[in-house]
Amino acid sequence: MECSRCDYYKAHNCKRQCMDLPEGKTCADCIHVIRCTTMFGAKTENNYCGFEPVRFVEKN
Repeated sequence: MECSRCDYYKAHNCKRQCMDLPEGKTCADCIHVIRCTTMFGAKTENNYCGFEPVRFVEKN
């Protein structure tokens, strides 16, 4: 979800909740983990996505 479409954002109460990954998931569970850790310094243990809109795609 894009932040501009989020109810929290519209209410000016945004704490970037839309950036959170699904419960129990980390960056290590995403197909983009190598790119994000290499190019942007993301940590594999993060439970939020640093991109807007969130680009998390779970590995199969």
